[in-house]
Amino acid sequence: MFQGRRGAVLSVSLVVWLLAMFDLVVLPRVATQFLARLPSKHVVGIAVAPDSMLVTSTDTHAPANLWIIRRHGTGAEVVGVRVPPSHVGRAVRNRALSVETRANLRNLGGAPVDVEYWPGAGPTLFVVSSPRRSPSLRLLSLRNERTVLESRVPLPLQRSDRRDFFVARWSGPRPDLFVVDRDVNRRKPPSARPWSIRIYTGESDFKALAFKTSIRRRISKQLSQRDWWLDVGTRRQPEPSLVFITRGGRKTGTDQTEVHVLSGHSEFRRFSLHTGTELPERSGKTQRFVYQSEGRGGAVLMVRIRDGHLRLIPVPLP
Repeated sequence: MFQGRRGAVLSVSLVVWLLAMFDLVVLPRVATQFLARLPSKHVVGIAVAPDSMLVTSTDTHAPANLWIIRRHGTGAEVVGVRVPPSHVGRAVRNRALSVETRANLRNLGGAPVDVEYWPGAGPTLFVVSSPRRSPSLRLLSLRNERTVLESRVPLPLQRSDRRDFFVARWSGPRPDLFVVDRDVNRRKPPSARPWSIRIYTGESDFKALAFKTSIRRRISKQLSQRDWWLDVGTRRQPEPSLVFITRGGRKTGTDQTEVHVLSGHSEFRRFSLHTGTELPERSGKTQRFVYQSEGRGGAVLMVRIRDGHLRLIPVPLP
């Protein structure tokens, strides 16, 4: 079709362009870029039970960005830890971390889903009750244990296998509520129902829908066949993205733990990253993932709970 040196260049350019277009619309099955693993960091002086919940804040300027939530009866203990940026390199390797804030809440009245900074109230715990339809959302300040806000979120009846809640800033200075409905039962044939993403704005006390979309049906069908850990985090300003991490082992194209990032900048239409990592496979309550928001690309942290303490293995993302 093309002749000579100029033709060869045009041919290569055409092939690269076609591959790029294919990559933007189809969930990648294999990854060719492998990220180096940094040495683990030991979080000292923090007793952590295996059944603790771990979440991260997207506000990179907050005093704490890793939160450990331990339920006890109707209440919970919430501990905040500051994890330094993983892109800094050797300066933070093997650094001992310390507790930045601690709170004991007596009455949650639901299930904690996230911790974010609320203007005027500081670090705030988001608690959801009755998640299947029109859930009740309650915000509890970790400074004084007072209720900052109670609101009924106008969500439709849940028809998917699972409904996940996340908190991040999308539309204004207040954090917004992200709701992801997904199928995870890996039916054969896979479910034809697309995954959905809804964002309710904090400026309206979570009563107004700021954004709604469905992940493409073909990609949703592929996603439903795997076991994904999900989080919402900010890799680069302004919009946060949806981060997928799958188990390692033979279930992935790379035989490794893979990270896929569905870009919020593209309104969740394109994947901005897909890669294999050297992170080990997660295993139940003692070995899990969290996502750390950073302006330079963010980082995935493998959390290991051993002997009542945390060990973190960070992998900076490009």
